[in-house]
Amino acid sequence: MSALATTRTVKPAKTVHRRSLFLRLFLSILAITVLILMVQSIVVISMFNRQSEEFERDVFERFARRLQDTLDTGSRQGILWDLSLVEPVLKNTSDDRISGLILYDSGGNTVLTFGKTPKGVVLPSVEAQPAQPITVKITTTGESDYTPLPEQPWFVSPTISKVYVNTGVTSLERGVVMARYPEPVREQDVVGRVILYADEQRTKVLGSVDVLSFSPMTYQLTALLIQRMLSTFSITIPIALLIALLGSHLISRWVFRNTKRVAQALEAISAGDYTNTVAHSSLREFARISDSVQELAGKLKSHESMRQQWLRSIAHDLNTPVTALKLSIEGALDGVLPVDTRLLERLKKENDELERRVASV
Repeated sequence: MSALATTRTVKPAKTVHRRSLFLRLFLSILAITVLILMVQSIVVISMFNRQSEEFERDVFERFARRLQDTLDTGSRQGILWDLSLVEPVLKNTSDDRISGLILYDSGGNTVLTFGKTPKGVVLPSVEAQPAQPITVKITTTGESDYTPLPEQPWFVSPTISKVYVNTGVTSLERGVVMARYPEPVREQDVVGRVILYADEQRTKVLGSVDVLSFSPMTYQLTALLIQRMLSTFSITIPIALLIALLGSHLISRWVFRNTKRVAQALEAISAGDYTNTVAHSSLREFARISDSVQELAGKLKSHESMRQQWLRSIAHDLNTPVTALKLSIEGALDGVLPVDTRLLERLKKENDELERRVASV
């Protein structure tokens, strides 16, 4: 009796599409890149806003401190201050980070405008009147100041308060109700106000000075640096996209090659070929998969060998009673064996033995 035959239907494995794999990898890398750029942008914007606030605060505090020192020095030299004398002092105590100044008298009337808005719009002038030249000897304290302002026109109204100043400068924070600003000055353009007092008790206001400052985006030195930073940042975006494309291409190609090997090995195993091996990969994960596929092939081969041996054993066990029955029947048909009760008992015995072995399987 021949060994039992088995048939096996092999389903075709799904083909791994390299283009689809590349697209998934590219979108994943691109999403991570965009997320990193967004986080970086948020950090840069928050830092820039903080630096802008510190920049404007430093501009105002330095101006107020220099103005106070100049007025105090002039008072010690016997100068009796009024708004007409304060005007040139304002210019001398300004640096190139201050875009403009607005001087008010005690009644809140604009008596002087100087410079521009932070956006570069020239401040509208009031009726011009030459300021009286004044010289104040100031002892330097070693503080590093910014570049002094170049010569620019000062505009003064003919109404000048004659209240004298002998001390004092204070500052008000942004948001305090201020006097009307000449167009096109906006409230957010003013970084602070210096109040000029006519007495040491600071009860009589001589006037006030609104300070307009460039921002880091409009100040010449910092604007150039920021523009270069933004240019560099804008260049990194296409570079990041190119890196994402190249990285996705290389990774997808490498992954596709390894997955194709594994798929081919599994297809061969499913077809009954247990000799096909998978090349060992340098990546730990693919190396584990390769080892698992090899182990699977070995176990399936062992199981197949045991199955064939088991089938041969069953065939041998069933072949003995079948052969005996066949010989007895052929002998009876040929007339060699008489057809009697003895023969029939022998056939029944062989048939019972065959039934027992079939039942044991």
